[in-house]
Amino acid sequence: MGKPKAPKPADPKETGAAQTATNIGTAIAQQNLNNVNQVTPYGNLTYEQTGTYEYRDPLNGQVHDIPTYTATQTLNEEQQAILDQNNRASLNLATLGADQSGRLNELLGRPVNTAGLPEAGDAGAIRRTDLQRTGTGPTLRTSIGDPGKVRSSIADAGPLQRQIGSGGPIRGVGQGADLQNSIADAGDIRRDIGPVGEIERAGNGPQLVDQIADAGNITRTYGTDFSADRQRVEDALFARMNPQLEKDRERLESRLASQGIRMGSEAYKDAMGDFNRQTNDARFGAILSAGQEQSRLADLEARRAGFENAAQAQQFGQNAQSAGFTNTARQQGFQNDLSRVQVNNAAQGQEFGQQSERTAVANDAQRQQFDQNTAEADFRNTSLTQELDNRLAATGFNNDAQAQRFAQGTQRAEFANRTQQQQFDQNATEAGFENSSQAQRFQQEAARAGFSNDATQQMFQNRVQGITMGNQASVQETNADIARFNAANTSRDRALQERFAVRNQPLNEITALMSGSQVKDPTFITPDTAQMATTDFAGIQANYDQLMQRRYEQQMAQRNSLFGGVLGFGAALLSDKRAKTDIEEVGKTKDGQKIYSYRYKSGGPVQIGLMAQEVEKKRPDAVVEVDGMKMVDYGIALGRAAA
Repeated sequence: MGKPKAPKPADPKETGAAQTATNIGTAIAQQNLNNVNQVTPYGNLTYEQTGTYEYRDPLNGQVHDIPTYTATQTLNEEQQAILDQNNRASLNLATLGADQSGRLNELLGRPVNTAGLPEAGDAGAIRRTDLQRTGTGPTLRTSIGDPGKVRSSIADAGPLQRQIGSGGPIRGVGQGADLQNSIADAGDIRRDIGPVGEIERAGNGPQLVDQIADAGNITRTYGTDFSADRQRVEDALFARMNPQLEKDRERLESRLASQGIRMGSEAYKDAMGDFNRQTNDARFGAILSAGQEQSRLADLEARRAGFENAAQAQQFGQNAQSAGFTNTARQQGFQNDLSRVQVNNAAQGQEFGQQSERTAVANDAQRQQFDQNTAEADFRNTSLTQELDNRLAATGFNNDAQAQRFAQGTQRAEFANRTQQQQFDQNATEAGFENSSQAQRFQQEAARAGFSNDATQQMFQNRVQGITMGNQASVQETNADIARFNAANTSRDRALQERFAVRNQPLNEITALMSGSQVKDPTFITPDTAQMATTDFAGIQANYDQLMQRRYEQQMAQRNSLFGGVLGFGAALLSDKRAKTDIEEVGKTKDGQKIYSYRYKSGGPVQIGLMAQEVEKKRPDAVVEVDGMKMVDYGIALGRAAA
C-alpha cells in the first residue's frame, strides 16, 4: 500500500478569477432582479436590455460582457390626455407672456407722474422744545458731632503663671544581666540506616496458552428455504381441487336457472358471491397447507443444524477446558515463585525495620540531651528576668512620687491663672459700658443731622417737580407738530404707492404668465429591489482544501494503525518525531531512554512514548521505516530496557 499524497492546494489566481466571474454573474443576476417592470393605474415603467459593454479582468485578461438597460415610462390614456392638456396650457401661457413682453418698452419708457399728489410735511414748522433745568441741589450735612472717645484697650489684670515647679528627676532602669542565647551541643543526629539485603524481583511469568484448538465449523444456514417443496404441495392440492370447484360452479348456475333466477339479478349476484367466497376460502386453505408443509421441512432442517452446532460447541468447550487446565498449572508454578520472592523480601524488610529502630533510639537520646540543655538555659534566663522586674518596680515607685509633686505644682499654677482671668473680665466689662455710652451719644447726633438733611431734600424735590411740569407742556407742543408732519408724509407715501401699483400691474401680469410655463422634470417610481447573496467561491474552495487535508490526515492515521497491526501485532507504532507536535519530556526508562508526551499532527488525544530517532541510536533493531516514516517496535525496545 503506497503512502497517500497530501492534497494540492488551490491556485490563488484561479480561485480569484473564479470569484470575479461569480461576482460578475451575481451582479448581472442582481440587476435583472432589480429591473422590475411596474404596472400602475396611472401608467407603466418597463426595462429593456439595449446593449452590452466589455469588462476585462486585470488578473487573467478574461473578457466579460456586461448588459446595459433602458427604462421607459408610459402613461395610460387618461393621464396622457391630462399631460397633453397641461403641456398645451403651459405653451399658451408662455406664448401669451412672450406677446405681452413686447409692451415692456412702452411701460418702462414712461416716467412715474407725481402731479396732483399731497404735499409732504414741513419740518421747519415743528416748534423747538425749551426745557428748564433744576440746577445744583441743596447742601447737606456730612458730619456728626463728636460723641467722645471709644476705649480700645482693657486694663492689665496681672501676669499669667507660665511654668510649673519641678517634680524631681525621673529614675531610669539599670542594664539587666546578660541572657543566655545559645544551647549546649547535644551530639550528632544519625541521618542514615545501616545496609540491608537486596530486594528480590520476580522474573517474567510463564508462557500461557493463548489459543483454543479448532472445534470444527458452525452451521450458519439450513441450505434451502423449501420453496420448491411448498410449491409442489400447493400444485397437487390445486390439481385435485380445481375440477371439483368447476363442477360445483356449473351445478350452482343450473340450479339458479331452474329456479328462474336470471344472470345479473341481485339474487344471482348474491349466490355467485357466496360461491366465490367459498372458492377463495378453499384455495387459501390449500395455500396454508402448503406453507405448513414448508414450515415442517424447515423445522427439521433447523433441528439438524442445531444438533451439529451443539456438538461443535461441546468440542470447543472441551478444548477450552484443556487450554485452561494447562494455563492453571503454569500459573500455579508462577505463584509459587512469587511466594518465595515475597518471603525473601519480607525478611529484608524486617532487617530494614530493625536498622530504622536503632537509628530512632539514638536520635531520641540526642533529642533528650538537647531538651535538657534547653531547660537549663531557660531557667537561667528566668532568674535574670525576675531580677530586672524587681528593679523596674523600685524605679516605678520613685517616678510615681515625682509625678504627684508635678501635679500639685500644676494645680497651683491653674488657680493663679483663674484669678488673673477674673480680673481681666472685670476690666473688659468696665470698658464695654463706657463704649456703650459713647455709641448712644453718636446715634443721637446722627439723628439730628439726618432730620436736617431730610427737610432740605424735600424743598429741592418740590422745586424739581415744578420744573418737570413745565418741561412736559413744552414737549407736548413739539410732539403735536411732529404728528402733523408725519401725517402729511404718510398721505403722500400712500398716493405714491397707488401710482406705482398702477404702473407695476401689467409687469406683474406678464411675469405671472411667464412663470406659469416652466418645464417640469418627469417623476419616476423607485421599485423595491430584491437582494441576492454573493457566492463565496473562495470560502468554498478553502473549505474543500480543509476537507481534503483532513481526509489525508485520516488516511495517514489509518495507515499508521494498519502498519502497527502488521509489525508485531500492534507493538510497532508510528514514533517519528516529524509526525508529532506538543512534545514534552515526562521521564526516562531504566536504560536512560527519554519518555515524551505528544500529540500526532493528524489529531487525536495526548500520547506517551519514545522518539524513533532516539531509539534508533541505542536500539536500531527496534526501528523500522515505512514510506520514509520511522516506527518503533515497543516490545523489543522496552523488553531490552527491562533486561
